[in-house]
Amino acid sequence: MTKAVIEFGWQKYVLDLKDAVALAELMGKAERYEEKYVKDADSTVHIYENTAGLGSIRLIGDSLYQMAKLAGPPPKD
Repeated sequence: MTKAVIEFGWQKYVLDLKDAVALAELMGKAERYEEKYVKDADSTVHIYENTAGLGSIRLIGDSLYQMAKLAGPPPKD
């Protein structure tokens, strides 16, 4: 099955293509939520339209997926 790499924040994840597309569709409907600190006052909360998008979706082939899966997590620095 075709796999896709999606970026979510600073992290990247692998999903089946159909799941990656479903997630992108859901995130396209999501609204942004932000708390803003105000010095010497209560913080404010804001909800507004998401214009930033999800990030990116990139397809990867089965051979690359299998090879990367065998490699496992990267070594600690």
